[in-house]
Amino acid sequence: MKRSLSLFMLVALLLSLAGCGESERAISSVPAPREKTVADILAGAKETAGGTAAAPAESASSPAPETAAPAESETSVPSPVTAPAATPKKRTCDLDLTVLGSTMVYAKVYDMMQYPSSYLGKTVRMRGQFAVAEGKDRNYYACLIADATACCSQGIEFVLPESYNYPRDYPALGSEITVVGVFDVYTEGKQQYCQLLDAVLE
Repeated sequence: MKRSLSLFMLVALLLSLAGCGESERAISSVPAPREKTVADILAGAKETAGGTAAAPAESASSPAPETAAPAESETSVPSPVTAPAATPKKRTCDLDLTVLGSTMVYAKVYDMMQYPSSYLGKTVRMRGQFAVAEGKDRNYYACLIADATACCSQGIEFVLPESYNYPRDYPALGSEITVVGVFDVYTEGKQQYCQLLDAVLE
């Protein structure tokens, strides 16, 4: 009895093992499903709709193409460029006494007073001390230049535009000035005097 029971159990065990092996083979022989791509999804949609759809040029995962920066509008108005303020130009002159040393300036002014015809019509720039001589009919405004030892001085009268009023529009007495004007001479009484016409103060 024991022998037949053992034999029966052995046959049952073999049968169960054979059944397991077959099922494993059956499971392993089924192909694994393939992941669908975007192209597969679109192809399936085409078949379902019955129409023709163009294949996508690029996959959805492709980066978007770079777009060129928009060109500047032709109608845009460029911002105005502010020009720097122009510095006033110095008046051009024929004889600039401001570049000479004290001895040379004094000698040149002396020469202008002794030989005025050599300087008539020339534009002269000079620097010196402002002085005023009040006259009966008008005032005389001059630029005085001292010699190297400062013991003597001589000057040339200058005439500013008529719109200038003394003392409001003139420098303080004794202050240093630079004046530019056209050299000329005039006679008053029996004396001849030098002056700078059309003069400006710098």
